[in-house]
Amino acid sequence: YIGPEDKSLLIIYLEWKNTPMGHLCIFRKEPGNWPTEELELYEMLKPPFSFAIYHVRHLMELTMLKNRVTEEKEFLAQELRRITDHEMIGADSGLREIKTSIEQLALVDTPVLIIGETGVGKELVANAIQQASRRRDGPYVKVNCGAIPESLIDSELFGHEKGAFTGAVGLRKGKFELANEGTIFLDEIGELPPQAQVRLLRILQNHEVERVGGSRSIKVDVRFIAATHRNLLDLVKKGRFREDLFFRINVFPV
Repeated sequence: YIGPEDKSLLIIYLEWKNTPMGHLCIFRKEPGNWPTEELELYEMLKPPFSFAIYHVRHLMELTMLKNRVTEEKEFLAQELRRITDHEMIGADSGLREIKTSIEQLALVDTPVLIIGETGVGKELVANAIQQASRRRDGPYVKVNCGAIPESLIDSELFGHEKGAFTGAVGLRKGKFELANEGTIFLDEIGELPPQAQVRLLRILQNHEVERVGGSRSIKVDVRFIAATHRNLLDLVKKGRFREDLFFRINVFPV
């Protein structure tokens, strides 16, 4: 109790989870000690005030982290545009049709299948489509389907829940979730195993992904670009690639 002779001040120390949160100061226009019943009432304010300040501080920290991540994302997106922003050699001659296709695909979100031998620049075409599209400021996730072990392909593409299998010590988002509101580029899609093809078909049909070991569907908004050096129609005839998936991704072949 402190203050001038005609007033008194009550100071309540605030803390939450053994962390100081500050002080709650209450003035009264009367001198002298505070009645016991009033002290008991004001003591009841300590937990909710401490709780509120703790969460406000926590929210401020999260907001700062979010802003920092946003700034870093914008910087990386600018760097990506700088790295991939180059002309396609031959765009004014032999690759004129490819350039025209890229310009058309920039206006829509149609799935794209890029076909060509190894080394002809399929990834370059995918990059050009991404940079010309309305999703150029969103995430751009690249996956080489032929470089991921078959036992890990489901977890890599679709994610997994904690405890879904031995070694799954925590939740992990898959490539499709990471590409939400952006674009995913699946290189060498002809290498996908059958179970991954089934899951991929569901994403294309319902725009939903289900993590390995999970029971709920997660909505995703992803632009789909695939590439292969294989003859997918021949793989369909041999039963190594799903026919329904082939027609889903072969909407606009380049």
